[in-house]
Amino acid sequence: MPHETVDAMLVASMVVTSLQSIVARSIAPIESAVVTVGKMENSLNSTECGCGSTFNVIADSIVMHGTARSFKPDVRETVRQRVAEVASGVGQGQGAEIVTEWDDLNYGYPATVNSAREARICASAAQAVVGVDGLRTGPEVRSTSLVASALATQGAAGCADHDDGRRGLLVFSG
Repeated sequence: MPHETVDAMLVASMVVTSLQSIVARSIAPIESAVVTVGKMENSLNSTECGCGSTFNVIADSIVMHGTARSFKPDVRETVRQRVAEVASGVGQGQGAEIVTEWDDLNYGYPATVNSAREARICASAAQAVVGVDGLRTGPEVRSTSLVASALATQGAAGCADHDDGRRGLLVFSG
């Protein structure tokens, strides 16, 4: 009977909503972090994205996939810990078993922080092309995407420092 079961779809929805409180209530306002649930599926390694088998059957399990990103390793660790705590708390409240697992990819890429020397060289070259008014710097251009940060870790030695010691380059143009 529906009233005697755990509705995995409802629990997953509650987890997604509750995870949004992590950045707002567990991360200092001067820090930056993102928690994203980007995929839900019926079982691990499913080839189809989506939950449930039909409109009138309660899903018995759901696998959620997401990522956590930040500029600092300690903030990423806090986010990682809070994701497990929040998900577990929601599960306990709903009588559901929730297991949180992280892999290197979904743990979050290290931040790309351009070093001062290379940033000055790049800014000088850009300014020669677009002029001083065409150059944007500051916190609004600090945010990086998961893909851009991943690409930046792959090459361009000597241009930027990552929080884990690797070097790369990330420049927006256009």
